[in-house]
Amino acid sequence: MCEDVALLNEHHNALMIYLESSMQIVAPNLCQFVGSAIASKLISAAGGIDKLANMPACNVQLLGGQKAVQVGFSLM
Repeated sequence: MCEDVALLNEHHNALMIYLESSMQIVAPNLCQFVGSAIASKLISAAGGIDKLANMPACNVQLLGGQKAVQVGFSLM
């Protein structure tokens, strides 16, 4: 199980590096505004660039906080 988690983490890091490297093509305005690393994490947290584009501005600040609240809780 630990090997699987480590492998998933490596794949996640590889995908984030790829997304950060192509941010100037995907979302040049967002990349200029917040930087490529933050822009790629925003797109990832929102579920895609189209969902981020349609999201109200007041909800963008909530993207990072949702995961921290649910850590350790089961949804049964």
